[in-house]
Amino acid sequence: MSLASAMSTALTGLNAAETQISVVGNNLANSNTVGFKASDVLFATQFLQTQSVGSAPTANSGGENPEQQGLGVQVAEITPNFSQGTISTADSDTDLAIQGDGFFIVQANDGSQQYTRNGTFTTNADNQLVTGTGNRVLGYGVNNQFQINSTQLQPLQIPLGSAMVAKATTTASLQGDLTPTGDVADTAGIIESGVLTDGSKTYPQSAPTVALDESGGQAVAGNLSGTYSYYVVFTNGNETSRPQAVAATSPLLDNNQVVLSNLPTDTSGEWTGMNIYRSVNSPAGNTNYYEITSLNTADPASTYQYTDNATDASIIANGKVLSFNGPPVTNTTLLQNVVIYDSSTQTYTNAFPSDGTLQFTGTKGGNTLTTQSLTVNDTTTVKDLTNFLQGSLGIQSPPGNDPSDPIPNDSVTGLAPGVSITSTGQIEIVSDDGVANSATIASSALQFVPTGDSANTTSVSIPFNSTQTASGQGITADMTAYDSLGEALPVTITCVLEKTTGSYTEYRWYADCGQNDLGAGQTNIAVGTGTVLFDGQGNFISASNSTVSIGRAQEPSVKPLQFNLDFSQVSGLASSSPSLSVSSQDGSAPGVLSSFNISDNGLITGVFSNGISRDLGQIELARFSNPIGLEQQGQNMYSAGVDSGLPIIADPGVQGTGTIAAGSLELSNTDIGASLINLITTQTMYSSNTRVITTAQNMFSELLQLLQ
Repeated sequence: MSLASAMSTALTGLNAAETQISVVGNNLANSNTVGFKASDVLFATQFLQTQSVGSAPTANSGGENPEQQGLGVQVAEITPNFSQGTISTADSDTDLAIQGDGFFIVQANDGSQQYTRNGTFTTNADNQLVTGTGNRVLGYGVNNQFQINSTQLQPLQIPLGSAMVAKATTTASLQGDLTPTGDVADTAGIIESGVLTDGSKTYPQSAPTVALDESGGQAVAGNLSGTYSYYVVFTNGNETSRPQAVAATSPLLDNNQVVLSNLPTDTSGEWTGMNIYRSVNSPAGNTNYYEITSLNTADPASTYQYTDNATDASIIANGKVLSFNGPPVTNTTLLQNVVIYDSSTQTYTNAFPSDGTLQFTGTKGGNTLTTQSLTVNDTTTVKDLTNFLQGSLGIQSPPGNDPSDPIPNDSVTGLAPGVSITSTGQIEIVSDDGVANSATIASSALQFVPTGDSANTTSVSIPFNSTQTASGQGITADMTAYDSLGEALPVTITCVLEKTTGSYTEYRWYADCGQNDLGAGQTNIAVGTGTVLFDGQGNFISASNSTVSIGRAQEPSVKPLQFNLDFSQVSGLASSSPSLSVSSQDGSAPGVLSSFNISDNGLITGVFSNGISRDLGQIELARFSNPIGLEQQGQNMYSAGVDSGLPIIADPGVQGTGTIAAGSLELSNTDIGASLINLITTQTMYSSNTRVITTAQNMFSELLQLLQ
């Protein structure tokens, strides 16, 4: 039994040595495998044969130790060594190494989670981060606002060249010098249009005739000589009709009088009276028409015939001159009833003869503004037109959006900035104070495009003339802001010198944006105003309001776009002239993902072509209470085992997980030198056990020879 036992014991040694050789060979085979963890073989004694359990000491004996004979060796366990491998620089930004404990989490082909230390990652056709064997790397993705969504692990994406992002402007920084020298801007530019006629006021269209009445007329000699022209105007209180010619010239009767008969009559019932106007021959060159009588249309006798015997001097002295413009428009007059009188041709033309679009390109402070459009139909009024002009010119009426520091009125006339219709039917435009705010309208600024007939675009001939010249120092600066979709919005900042005192300088700023969208049918390029104060040393003190608000009502972007003007770098020193510019703004147009970086805490940050950085995802690591209990699945993958414990998932560097080194790889932790020594000792172990078998065999042979 002893020899047989020796041989079986030696056999266990051979088996153990073979296992050791296999493990060491695997370690050496994977000495260049990224993230590989070498394994160690742990041996334990196998069975023991107890020949005596021994005895305890007695009064007569010192006791005996047990007698036990070992029966060989067994492999207790093969344990991976999860010690840190060497970190080596790699060529790809997607190559990652873990410094410390933890595993990358990947998705197996069956959808389950597996774990690896091999950080050789690339991107696939779907821009997903994958291992060399096609397993998707898991972590936390981002929502459409590029915010980390930490509710569920998902494949990570790095969409180079395809993802786009824009940034809305939140702050614009200005620089320059708003000097206290120069004229205070307290005088507004004022312009007025020609008189606009309300064409809705009807008048008889039948032309009366002049009758020569030899038997009629006055018995006394008349006072007329030469030839005369006549016009009639129907009246109702303060309302008047458009003038209508009675005759180009009228022959005199023998007694130097003119008898007008067959005068026009009103069948509409709108008018109660009729005024007759006549030309004069003296003094020469006087082209006015003067009222010679006012008739009551309720009296047919006076309406149908009138004898003119008034001298030129008497009707001139009366002072009632005919206005060919006719009844002036009011706020409620429909645009399609607005008529313009041309004195050179003595004709009336409808300014807006049909449905269409009015396109207006104004000028402010010498700068051409963005063209704005107004839809004209059978409900559009003159009030709509004045509101449109005011909004298109960016004129801000008191108090403005800063009631604590209201916009001032014109110091000369006391008029508030704005656009209105005067009692004489003229469009009056009062600009905000200062030359830089002064509005002008060129002869071609108003263009009318009939609906469906753009080929017949015509200029609306409403001439504007200056009635007051603006004065006061100012300066403008242009910038481009961006909404949340990255759309570029041109903005003009105008600053005018509003006040100087013995202790401070005050400028008022105005902001205009031609793409300010307040909704359908609303036009207003003004997007903000406020004041800026500077102390006696030219230092910025404060701004009463610094917010620009641009409407985006009909755009899918965040609305409104609001950003702050930072005047802190602007000075108020006494330079020869003011200067102003926008040095920076933090918004940007859309840009594509051009590069990325991965931080040591696993955060993937994308850098876009417009300079914006956004989070693209968060790499998560898994840690196990007993990583030795993980089951190896091949291809450098592990899965949770029954003795590994559940995975503890956390950001790199948190809850005991290691950090990530981007652009690096963790090399195999195989110790080649120690492995070679293990080969030698294992070979010795194997040889020694074969010698035991050989010795036992020889002893068996000797025993058999005794039996022969």
